[in-house]
Amino acid sequence: MILTCPACATRYFTDDAAIPARGRLVRCSACGKTWRAGAAIAAAAAEDTPPPDDPPPLLFAMRPAEPRRQRGAGPALAALLAGIVILAGIVVLFRTEVEQAWPASAGAYAAVLGK
Repeated sequence: MILTCPACATRYFTDDAAIPARGRLVRCSACGKTWRAGAAIAAAAAEDTPPPDDPPPLLFAMRPAEPRRQRGAGPALAALLAGIVILAGIVVLFRTEVEQAWPASAGAYAAVLGK
């Protein structure tokens, strides 16, 4: 379940079992705002009825979720390019072995290398 603080919009990820159907008081660790969270509370708010008066047994604070780091495609592309260059080098260096193992490649070598 994702909880969002109504005061500062900080988002928290929590297990669905941590919030009972009747709701629970939670406190934002970023701004200190306390609010009632839960599925039954959202349904009650939609019907314009007040939430239940009995407080839940626990009041707890959660830490905000860590933002995901964006990684660039640079290292992956560099590794792919290096692999292609190495493979091309092996194919050129071991031309005779490749031609012996795969005779149909002789035509490709002749077209590319001109020999």
